[in-house]
Amino acid sequence: MPTRVGNFFAMENLPLAARVSVDREFQTYWYQHVSQWTSGKRVLDAGAGMGYGRRILNGAGALTTESFDLVSLVPWVKQGRIEDYGLGTFDWVVSMDVIEHVEDDVAFLRNMLRVACEAVFFSTPNWNVFHAQNEHHRREYTPAELRTLLTTVPWRDVHFWTGDEHCSITDRGRAIPDDDMACNFGVLLWK
Repeated sequence: MPTRVGNFFAMENLPLAARVSVDREFQTYWYQHVSQWTSGKRVLDAGAGMGYGRRILNGAGALTTESFDLVSLVPWVKQGRIEDYGLGTFDWVVSMDVIEHVEDDVAFLRNMLRVACEAVFFSTPNWNVFHAQNEHHRREYTPAELRTLLTTVPWRDVHFWTGDEHCSITDRGRAIPDDDMACNFGVLLWK
């Protein structure tokens, strides 16, 4: 995986005021997109930051949404890790722009699938566009590397989307072209 050039600085180590200013509602369109499948479902939002995804998912009909992050910035986001959750305790696990921050991406993905009964949805930036210039990203993925990551975990079906700088989502079906220059990827893994 391409890793960032230069020093890495974990977001959870930022002072509270700095973390709040960094954690804006960039992934709103991904939460809106995934909400078409989560009505009536129990959802875990992994790495939820300020927890705004909870409002979107619950507003679209999720039965319940629990949010956690390594550092709790607001009362409705628990402090925790994906390892804290038991086998099949939620129908869906969603994680928007988090996997590029975690140290062990394979373990994180495996744990999301372990906790989910039905499906996992995650988004992540495209290395082809950003080249891991964000000091808080441990890595980013090219399309080929994202597909390789998915070979490390079991799933029944996969579906890809890409997002652009205008927050428009494009359906890529079961494949992302290697030369894709979308800003980020959305991945749905059905168990």
